[in-house]
Amino acid sequence: EDSGVDLVFDAPTKDWAARRNAPTISVFLHGIREDAGRRRTGTAETHDEEGVITGWRTPPRWFELTYLVTAWTNRPQDEHRLLSEVLRTLVRTDTLPARLHTGSLAELGLTVELEAA
Repeated sequence: EDSGVDLVFDAPTKDWAARRNAPTISVFLHGIREDAGRRRTGTAETHDEEGVITGWRTPPRWFELTYLVTAWTNRPQDEHRLLSEVLRTLVRTDTLPARLHTGSLAELGLTVELEAA
């Protein structure tokens, strides 16, 4: 369903903001840091669909990604409404659904935790 709201992953700069033609939610990757407390050494087993060990791999490394979420409209009250909807969506779940995992993230089969702060 088209909501009429653009979703972008650009840095929200003044020049960028001046080019906005439609209500926009910007989700900007603001920071990346390793969660060293979750780091493990050694190797981990890999299994096939039947649970049989098929090999070994290094344990995954965990990272915390911080996003700056901003709303851009012509009226501040509309920006607040959009941010309210974003927050309502984020607090409905603690994990990113597996159907949204792609690439190597999907191959690992790990849980991706979400936290709104």
